[in-house]
Amino acid sequence: MNDFFTADRITAGYGRQMILDGVDFALPDGEITGILGSNGCGKSTLMKAIIHDISYKGCFTLDGEILSEVKDRKLASMISYIPQRSGISISMPVTDVVMMGFNPDMHPLQNYSQEQFDKAYEAMKIAGVYELRDRDYLSLSEGQKQLCIMARTIVEDAKLLLLDEPESALDFRHRYELISLLKRMVTPKRAALICLHDTNLALRLCDNILLMRDGRIEDAIRPSVDSYEVIYNALSHIYGNITLIKTAGNYVMSWGCSDTSGCVYDAGQVYNDYMTSGKKHLIITGSIGSGKTTLLRSMLKITGVNMPALITKAISENCVAIYDNISGDVGIIGKYMGGEGRTNKMQTVDSGFDNVAIPAIKRAVSDDECKYFVIDEIGYLEQSHDKFKESLLDLLESKCIMAVVRGQHLSFLDSIRSREDVFVINMDGDKL
Repeated sequence: MNDFFTADRITAGYGRQMILDGVDFALPDGEITGILGSNGCGKSTLMKAIIHDISYKGCFTLDGEILSEVKDRKLASMISYIPQRSGISISMPVTDVVMMGFNPDMHPLQNYSQEQFDKAYEAMKIAGVYELRDRDYLSLSEGQKQLCIMARTIVEDAKLLLLDEPESALDFRHRYELISLLKRMVTPKRAALICLHDTNLALRLCDNILLMRDGRIEDAIRPSVDSYEVIYNALSHIYGNITLIKTAGNYVMSWGCSDTSGCVYDAGQVYNDYMTSGKKHLIITGSIGSGKTTLLRSMLKITGVNMPALITKAISENCVAIYDNISGDVGIIGKYMGGEGRTNKMQTVDSGFDNVAIPAIKRAVSDDECKYFVIDEIGYLEQSHDKFKESLLDLLESKCIMAVVRGQHLSFLDSIRSREDVFVINMDGDKL
């Protein structure tokens, strides 16, 4: 592994408050490296030190050059920095924002060439924002702004890409479009360093992950190379009590663990066992925090169960129902947490059933392309809603159901789980 970018004994902070305390690491080219750690551990401060936004002690090198000896204009052409918010507060067309990527290599009074415009249009197409090229940048959603800045980054053609929590403003679809885009951009003689809060995104996206705590790099892991034990021990050292599930080629982490069996379920293996069992339906049960939903979503994301389907979440007095996306063709009804793109917000339990859940089931029943209907989670007030139970029975006859159910609600599903065509996984390890 070559040392394309290095940080040697980096110390930095704000005023008298030191945040970074002797940070050391090296990055190879052609790879995406993520930085994980809790709030305040120094991730964003490290980014600001690299781009000379704050003063620091120590040494950064990039492709053999000592960055403290590089003038700001050249540094801007070597490093592309995407902060959590762009900082652009002046109305301008999206095209002008993307064209700014050429500025470090131009004279102050030099005009853009047609070739540069063509490159910018191509970058916008790659980033999926070409249709927004004439829109006012300030009128865009935060997720759209982030993708516009990615287009500008393509134009900059920098050696080092720095991204500070790029997932924070993106919905699920745009988040994974960003992954695909980054993987295409990070080629030999280029590297990416990304601060992330989403551990599972890091485990899926990054070739290398630096684990940061209290201003230091505590550990580093390579998800595609290191053993389960190495990855689990490194993550639990940073985050404490976690559950780590190994899926088909990926890891998924969830917070806390009340799995009394001590088992780790491989999503790919569970899916294979379900398929080879010859049974039509799958029910995953267990106590709170045992990893039921994590396992189900891992199966959806990793094993190719991406037919038109639906996920529902508990509809009860203290939550409302929404539609959202987990992938292009799997929908969710879930607890309303706010954010962009949320629709069909329901104010009462009955409206959640009558206007969202039951119509969705009816659409699935009548949709010949819909093979799987995915439910997370059933067994709350559904117990007293006869129409919903009737709809579930219709689904059992016409579709394959994959469902998450809390253990204490199994009594509601006795008539379902006792069927010969139901395959049951208990995350608590007890025999049903």
